[in-house]
Formats: sequence, C-alpha cells, structure tokens
Amino acid sequence: MIQKDNPYLVKCLLFVEQKFNAGSADGYTDKEYKALSDDIYATTGVLISALTLKRLYGRIQTSGGYSPQEATKDALSKYIGFNNWNHFVNTEFSNQSTRGLSAINKKSRLTLLKALLYGLLAILVLLGIFFIRSSYLTPFRILFNADKNIGKAPHTAVFSYDISGLSSDSIFIDWDDTQRFLLRKMKDTIRHGYLIPYYFNVRLCEKQKVLATTFVHVLSPAWETRISYQPFEPTIITLAAPADSVLYAAPHLVESSGLDKTKGFYGLDYRYFYDFAVNADEMIFTSRVKNSEHTGGLFCMDIGFNLVCEFNEVRFTFYKPGCEAGPLCKISDREISGMFTDLTQFNLGFNNWRTVSFMTAAKRGSVIVDGDTIFSTDYTNSLGKLKGIIFFTMGSGMIDMVSIAGADGRMVYREDFSAH
Repeated sequence: MIQKDNPYLVKCLLFVEQKFNAGSADGYTDKEYKALSDDIYATTGVLISALTLKRLYGRIQTSGGYSPQEATKDALSKYIGFNNWNHFVNTEFSNQSTRGLSAINKKSRLTLLKALLYGLLAILVLLGIFFIRSSYLTPFRILFNADKNIGKAPHTAVFSYDISGLSSDSIFIDWDDTQRFLLRKMKDTIRHGYLIPYYFNVRLCEKQKVLATTFVHVLSPAWETRISYQPFEPTIITLAAPADSVLYAAPHLVESSGLDKTKGFYGLDYRYFYDFAVNADEMIFTSRVKNSEHTGGLFCMDIGFNLVCEFNEVRFTFYKPGCEAGPLCKISDREISGMFTDLTQFNLGFNNWRTVSFMTAAKRGSVIVDGDTIFSTDYTNSLGKLKGIIFFTMGSGMIDMVSIAGADGRMVYREDFSAH
C-alpha cells in the first residue's frame, strides 16, 4: 500500500502509477519496479532506485514511516509533468484554496444580502428550512453503471459515472483485474477491455472506501486450459481443447505452448464462465479429478476448486499428505487456512480418479469426497448466482466430468468432455 502520512505524496504516487500504466502498484513485480525506475530516469535524468520505489509504495515496511529526500520528490513531480515538488504542491494547494475562497466569497455575499434585507428575515428563514429539508429528502446520488457488461472474451465494457456532487480528487475505478484508473473528470463515459473469462466486480472508490459497484461478466466460448504460475492466476496463453473425453494438457503440450522454464514449475488453470442460472446457495456441484506424477503433477499435487459467484466465492484446495500447511477452504465470508487450523482431511492422494462434490443448503456448505463429507461450515453472506468455474492443478492434472444440480436435484449443467 502507498505511504499515507503525506496527502500530497499519496496523490503524486497515484499520478506516477497512472502514467506508468502497468496497473496498481500493489501488484508490481521486481521487474516492474525496475522498469518504473528506468522510465523515471529516461524522463527526468534522475535515478530513483527500485528499492526506494518499493519503500514509497509500502512494499518494504519502514519503522516510523518513510520520508523521501527532496530530490526524490522533485524527480517524481517532473515525471508527471511539473517543474519540481514545490510546483506540484503549490498547484494542488492552489486548487484547494480556490475552492475554499469560492466558499468564503459565497458566505460573504450571503451575509451582506441578509443585512440589506433584514426586514425579510422571516422569509429567508422559511426558505432555508425548505432547502434543508429538500436536501435531506433528496441527497446527492453517485451514478456508476456499466453498459455492454456481458459478452465473450475478449470483451470491452462501457462505464458511465457522475460524481459531480463530490469534492474529492482521489476517486478512482478499480477494474478488478489488478488495474485502477484515477478519475480527473467529474462526469464521463469510459471503456475498459477484459481479455479473459471471469466475473469482475468493478468498484468506484475514494481511497479505501467503496462508493459504488457494478459488474462485468466475460463469458467463455468453451472450456479453456491456460498455463499459470500461481493458483488461479489469470493468463492469456490458451492450450488446445481436449479431444479424448477429459480436460487435460499433458506436459509436452504445455511445453510446446509457451512454458516459461525459468519458473521451475507451472500449474494449469481450467476455466469456464457462463450464466448457469442456478442459486449457489442451494446447489450440488460435482466433478471427477486426478493429479499424480503419472499425469504430470508437481510437488504437492495441488487440486484447487474455485466457484465464482455473484456476490462472493467458494474456494478449496487439496494437497497430498505431507503438505499439511497448504489446504485452504473459503465459503463466502467463512475462510479457514491449514496454516492455523487442522485441515488434514484435505490432504488426500489423487493418483486415481476421485469424485469431489460441494453442496450448499440453508447457508451451510459441505465438501464431499467419494461420498464422504470431509468438511462443513455455516456462512452468513449469500453467494448469489453461480457465474464461473475454475480448477487449478499444480502440474498437469485431469478433469473428467463436471455437473451442477439445483436444490430440487434437477440437473442444470453437465459436461463429460466427450466429442460432440
């Protein structure tokens, strides 16, 4: 997170982040911090090290806060188009003072008017009461909505917003894809493109406060297989579709599709996003999965399940015995980690096919393996409609079948990956 003790520095860093155009600094890698350092040097002739940038953006914690040198602040200001730090601060202060002076002048005129029209004081009081009541009954509404917000990947959504009634200049849109955009106009229409299938919760924010939300549902043309280097990390490398009744990308296919061998490992992200028209709070999800050395599984042979829903998500992961700290189970607002809780029931071998189900009823979720319930917990916040399914396997795992049934047992979706 950005250092917050200096509001001018906070805003300056947000402008730097926006000019660099690589998404939120919260998600920068070492490579991106080095690239930002090089870009600042190319623009200003001043070198700000990647280490200093990490301190500024809060990626490296410092005791008592971090106060950069004047030369560093000058370079940041030049990078975003100002002469130096004082020029940036004075410009921002002038903008704020202009707003303050306008308010003072308005008050002075009102005072003079009341003095000249003292005899009409009773009418003014009545008018004041009327306007106060009107303002109370009809408060300012923030407008934020999305048009063309459902479509197949790649997809561009159109957003409209109106924040004219707000005086803040720190309002931004979080696109829910590691990028955010600082708004400089009070009312506008803006477009944003999404490359991969997912259900994106887009937020209009002021600093850390969420002002309004909308969504973009990017649909899958079919089940996709993608290379991933972190669990459920979206990628843009798509592998060939299955051809032999299972969803599976063998190691040789992964390698030929653009595997980065410098990572030393990889995972597969199998996903399908679709309007399933089923209430995730009352459903039964079932699949058959396998991950082993024989299929090309790696390390702890992870198999992760992610059911992305309208308001929240379901996520749970299996690891082979010996990896007891790894398992995680999240059902809406209820989240439990194997680091702090004994979840050894999720340490299972998947050398052979196993049937894994997830069932919800009356705000209670249960994980079932081969007919045995291994975990159940209550949750509070509704999941809403099911919007997408993601499997993650460390190395090359296999998916054989996926089915979804409603609360009445009626099948609403089934895929066995056989040729159609």
